[in-house]
Amino acid sequence: MKYCPHCQQTYPKSQRFCLEDGQLLSLEDPFYLVGRTLLDKYRIEALVGVGGMGAVYGAHHLTINRRVAFKILLPHLALGNERTLNLFEREAKMAGQLSHENIVDVKDAGRTQDKIAYIVMEWLEGHTLEDEIQEAGQLSLERAAELLRQIAAALDAAHAGRIVHRDLKPSNVMLVQRPDGHETVKVLDFGIAKVTSDTTASPVSMIMGTPHYASPEQFRLGESIDQRSDIYSLGVILYQMLTGALPFQASTISELIRLQATHPPPSLRQLRRDVPAAIDQLINSMLASDPAKRPQSAGEVAAAFWRAVKEPDRFKTAADATIITSGRQSAATDEMPPAGNAPGRPTVADEQRVTAMPPTEPSSATVTEPSTKVEPAPEPAHKHARRPPRLLVAGVAAGVVLILLVILWPTPVIPPSPPSSPSPTPASRAEVMRYYLEVSSNGGRTSRQAGGEPLAADQTFKFHFIAREPGYLYIVAPDEKNVPTTFLTAQPMPQTGVKTNRVEAGVDYSFPSGAGSNIGITRDEDHMAFTVIFSPTPLTAPTFFNTRAGRGLNATEQNDLMLFRQQHSRGAPEITREPGGAQSVVLVTTPGGGGERGPWIIDIPIEIRSR
Repeated sequence: MKYCPHCQQTYPKSQRFCLEDGQLLSLEDPFYLVGRTLLDKYRIEALVGVGGMGAVYGAHHLTINRRVAFKILLPHLALGNERTLNLFEREAKMAGQLSHENIVDVKDAGRTQDKIAYIVMEWLEGHTLEDEIQEAGQLSLERAAELLRQIAAALDAAHAGRIVHRDLKPSNVMLVQRPDGHETVKVLDFGIAKVTSDTTASPVSMIMGTPHYASPEQFRLGESIDQRSDIYSLGVILYQMLTGALPFQASTISELIRLQATHPPPSLRQLRRDVPAAIDQLINSMLASDPAKRPQSAGEVAAAFWRAVKEPDRFKTAADATIITSGRQSAATDEMPPAGNAPGRPTVADEQRVTAMPPTEPSSATVTEPSTKVEPAPEPAHKHARRPPRLLVAGVAAGVVLILLVILWPTPVIPPSPPSSPSPTPASRAEVMRYYLEVSSNGGRTSRQAGGEPLAADQTFKFHFIAREPGYLYIVAPDEKNVPTTFLTAQPMPQTGVKTNRVEAGVDYSFPSGAGSNIGITRDEDHMAFTVIFSPTPLTAPTFFNTRAGRGLNATEQNDLMLFRQQHSRGAPEITREPGGAQSVVLVTTPGGGGERGPWIIDIPIEIRSR
């Protein structure tokens, strides 16, 4: 039962608001927070949900006059358990650094005077994807494509920040009605997510996630978990959206594990004849037991699904399906719909589903100014990394929609193999460019590094690029809120000291340029990620490559960037360290010594030594 905190009238659980006075209804509150004002600004109005570790309240933010979701760590878990408190606060930190329109937004976090650990998030009015599947049974291909597009965008943003959700399921996907009538997907509950590094994935320490949506590797202790685990869960959700059923029906975990390892999922086309063969094959690849055989990014899945929906007659057979799952596109079908084009669905109110997301450690760069003192005394690390105009903080940024999309970008899942094709000419590796970091320490000392060694907290740096042929450089990275931002374009930022993005053959190109600025690091970061694009000719698309650098990309531009990456993924370069030297060498595959001439996408992670 629920009750109205204002008039005390009781209601069934399905009711959300009091019919007498419109107040938000509350569950019975065992923590006695309803009616209290915490931190002099959060008036707790109702308890709307309780989970295994936390409880979520509807609260009124008195300062900004807005309803928010106020999540607390259950008091009995926090009592005397510093490790649990630290995990909860780590979750809040990671969640606060993820900024994306399809991920629930975190506003505040901390502990109250009563030592209650809390996270404040945006309030969401809507219903879950689980509710919609239960109501509709099977979703249309067009509706599934739109929901998939937004879920994939959220996952790509999280994966770019090195966060793997690990508990993706329909009840953690909320559909929210916007004031303009359109619908926005919000991915919730990153609470058991893990952060992965550039070189190693997160190992399994225990079985995590809801069993029917968990990937096979999540059941194997010691197994590495990366973004492909979420691809598997997304495949289960997509299968369920289209059929109303789960791909593997099992009453025990052991039976589920056996089915995952030994049986393909039942064909979608046995349950729905209107599903193109390409979609059937796409979902089969997402549910592959071997992560290497799955699509390597959520955006890749969404784009392939949309192409099959847009041209169903073109992808009728399994042979046709290899075109779409291998990444081959036609000019007519390679564009996904822009954000927010799907017609809105009337709100179906049930329980408010707001859960916190886990922490990530995204990066943020800034340009530091030189000291005017002759013999400066050592400064704290954070002084070296003070943030300049927002532009270069725009600095490390566009890796967020890119960092994992970047570091882990694979070859297509099912490479096309036309029967009449001649045998391919053996491929060779050709050098595109070299780069190194010019690292400066607090005492004025400088050194040259290949970029593989972690930097100390008091160190700043600049890039040096030496290209084999003339061309043009573009850099994208996430800002301090993880919004993909242009760092270097055809119109460089004046404070970088760079006047052009053109690189001459064999000439050392420094970014930033001169002694007046370096790239610095804030105290709370553990890594940074840069996506560098080198093109022999100026890029005309996406158009933001030709606008002033230092501008955050909107949702449409982020989608354009994702499609750009997909289009040029086959030319993904290999970065190797120069033997015995301090430079990294960028190599590309050249079939038979020839091959297309770029552009090439180069991803450069920068690690920060632990404080």
